[in-house]
Amino acid sequence: MAITRSPQAIDDRLTYLLEEWEGLGQVERRWAAMDSVEREVFHLEWAGVIEPRLRELSEWAAAGELSREQLARFATLLELVRKHRGFINSVYAER
Repeated sequence: MAITRSPQAIDDRLTYLLEEWEGLGQVERRWAAMDSVEREVFHLEWAGVIEPRLRELSEWAAAGELSREQLARFATLLELVRKHRGFINSVYAER
């Protein structure tokens, strides 16, 4: 099934991913207090939804499908990914 890459679809994907990555600081602060079910749900959502959407958006960017404004937002997203990648990797390592 092909994913629609309209400008609106790209904007929606960027907005969603920016919100998710921006919220990671709060998740990281609460992580120690989260029970195993909450942690598993987070892991499954992140590995099964967030990461694939990030890869897809990266492919769209590499294919030249993002506007200049979208590329600027994507750069902001990549900075958040860089900032929080260590935490996400530690979540994956817990499994």
